[in-house]
Amino acid sequence: MKDSSWVWIFKKDGIPMVSAVFSSLENADNWLKLNKLTGVLTKMPIDIGGYEWCIQNKEQMLEHYHYENGIR
Repeated sequence: MKDSSWVWIFKKDGIPMVSAVFSSLENADNWLKLNKLTGVLTKMPIDIGGYEWCIQNKEQMLEHYHYENGIR
């Protein structure tokens, strides 16, 4: 994986917009546990689309985690 700038983006189930953006997985994980949220947390590169990043790095998908009631 190339060294890039990243953020973690959380999208809550049933909500069309992004719910939160975090600088680290640890911060996101703690917040999701505290608030017992359900949705998907995705590590997104900055200044490049996720699709383009996957093509350039020969990856099938971005790192992501599914949460249910704050549990990964």
